[in-house]
Amino acid sequence: MAKHTELVITVGGKAGQGVLSSGAFIQQIMSELGLYTFTWTEYPSLIKGGHNAVMVRVSTDSVMTPKETTNIVIALDQVSIEMHWHEMEEGGVILYDSSTIKTEYSHTPTKEQPFSMIGVPLTEISRGIDKSSFYTNTAALGAMHALLDIPTTVFETLLDKKYGRKSQTIVENNVTAVRKAFEYVQNEYDRPQTIPSFSLNRESLDQVIMNGSQAIAYGAVKAGVTFTAAYPMTPATPVFDNLVKLAPEYDIAAKQAEDEISAVCMTVGASYAGSRAMTMTSGGGFSLMVEALGFAGITETPLVVVEAMRGGPSTGLPTKTEQSDLRFIVHASQGEFPRVVLAPGDVEEAYYEAQRAFNLADKYQLPVMIVSDKYLATSQMSFTDFDLDRIKVDRGVLVRSASELGEEVYHRYQLTKDGVSPRALPGTPGLTYKSGSDEHNELGEICEDPDNRVAQMNKRMQKEITLLADLPKPQLYGSKNADVTLISWGSTKHACLEVIDLMKGQDISVNVLHFVYVYPLDEKQLIPILSRLKKAVIVENNYEAQFAGMLKEYVGFVADDHLLKYNGLPFYPAEIVTYLKKKFF
Repeated sequence: MAKHTELVITVGGKAGQGVLSSGAFIQQIMSELGLYTFTWTEYPSLIKGGHNAVMVRVSTDSVMTPKETTNIVIALDQVSIEMHWHEMEEGGVILYDSSTIKTEYSHTPTKEQPFSMIGVPLTEISRGIDKSSFYTNTAALGAMHALLDIPTTVFETLLDKKYGRKSQTIVENNVTAVRKAFEYVQNEYDRPQTIPSFSLNRESLDQVIMNGSQAIAYGAVKAGVTFTAAYPMTPATPVFDNLVKLAPEYDIAAKQAEDEISAVCMTVGASYAGSRAMTMTSGGGFSLMVEALGFAGITETPLVVVEAMRGGPSTGLPTKTEQSDLRFIVHASQGEFPRVVLAPGDVEEAYYEAQRAFNLADKYQLPVMIVSDKYLATSQMSFTDFDLDRIKVDRGVLVRSASELGEEVYHRYQLTKDGVSPRALPGTPGLTYKSGSDEHNELGEICEDPDNRVAQMNKRMQKEITLLADLPKPQLYGSKNADVTLISWGSTKHACLEVIDLMKGQDISVNVLHFVYVYPLDEKQLIPILSRLKKAVIVENNYEAQFAGMLKEYVGFVADDHLLKYNGLPFYPAEIVTYLKKKFF
């Protein structure tokens, strides 16, 4: 790529024009060329229509965040030009369908318009093949190849892999569209020298491309999940979809429930019976699940719940991202009971922490919530550290026979120092017990005695203290003695990490303290870490600085400032840099 190390390509159009598939193809093509990629999608909460866009960031170095600006816009409709022209980098190109789009923009850059316009009759090319517009988006990608000076061979191979089993005619028609658009651009336009060219000679990368939803699903499979139930809700549905696809191969019982209440109750029941079970939803669905969450809490049943956040309250922003459910998740359901809340920052963490979530749920017999969001759930990014044996399965204290117990009477809710009682699965010979949603004694019998209540509450809540030793510390990235520390949790991780590089050579240095485990918070562990920070800024996608409030409440740590964003979009590294320069320069 010569001196250029990065390129951003945005595809825009209406739902049904192949925008998402075009973005997926671009990412695959660039990956085949040995380049790192990151893909971010934007779409409205409509069943049909509306503006859809896919941004693919391509680099010779690892990239894990979107950018505010773009080098190439592939506009499949008029709206896409109006939506994205202001994002154009100087020297960029808008590639548009001249068959259907009429534009008054200059075809060559001007003082007021620092980008070029390249019109290609994409729909006309498609109709010339089979009288339909089916191949319009494929033709657009052929034109893109000409802009980037990439031979179409890689794309043609991918087309054959995707459609070859269905129909060779479809493959041939797509290839024809690609080649015709490629030739049109080569014949009609000089390739802009401001756009980097790509080589087929780069070494391929040992990487897996997936989104956070896929990573959680694969992590659950690796952990041994055998049951899942869910009701569809954006952006959590892809986790369920992936498990459904994997279900036949891995003997997973997958059930689409009639609602979220049924989904979580079935999941609690499956876990109670001994399955490793998981359900998933977004904020609205989680609102319906909270009573059953408490049921898992008082019966001390392991439970794993994926909560993929979006903008609220109520229906809010169904297809936008936000981190505003954190406090709700930490305090969900009436009463008090122990739980663990973890928030992966990328696909690697999503894969490994999904496995750890099952271990924690089993070992401490409590609910564990995996917190995702639309940004992490749907962004496609590289995963290079794929260690299948890193996390070992730990089912915790499971009593498998009466002789193993060593006592005549089985006390399911036995008072213990660590808060974890011996657990036997229903049907274990010689070990019968009662269990229900009321407060109970050690035998599981309903008991409202005040002393028993205190004893059982203390036992359950002791788990939150005992399990702290099993929770990884927050990870510090960058120099230990930086002037400013960005504190991130969940999906703000890589936007903050990129700032470290962007701020090199500036008057202030930056590092990042990233939290995956956001509840419970270990005061003894965190105070020594947080007290060493010179200046701390907490970066969150919400209005109330929820995690900042939790650090203050549970640890006594008050950050120097908060950088908050709640417009439905993720953080861009450049806007964090702008904030730092205004705040500290």
